[in-house]
Amino acid sequence: MLVVIVSVRLAFTALIYILEQTTIAKALSRSNQLVAGSSWRVFGYIILSSLLAQILGSVFSAPTQSAAIAASTSNPDSSTATFLATLSTIISTAVALPVTATILTLLYTDLRICKENFAEELKRASEN
Repeated sequence: MLVVIVSVRLAFTALIYILEQTTIAKALSRSNQLVAGSSWRVFGYIILSSLLAQILGSVFSAPTQSAAIAASTSNPDSSTATFLATLSTIISTAVALPVTATILTLLYTDLRICKENFAEELKRASEN
């Protein structure tokens, strides 16, 4: 349970590190600060985005996964089966990662808008 709490509190660390160009220690602290008070909501979004990413990844990788299963059934030591299984994993990951990253970025922006009046900062940046 403690691992889940810490994971949720630090979910935005990499995003903060990249977008705000800060140190890792400050990014850890800032992620914890940003999620405070919204932990359950962030946890729910993380779970839902993971499920959505898994479903989309499975749908897109199903044809190559089926071909890999068919190839391994005919010859279990086939390099074709290994290649198709690897290709299926690559396709699944290539679909799942952008979905999860997009949802986390939108959630980060939403938390900043709610807690820090980030909308005004975005408005000023768009005017320049």
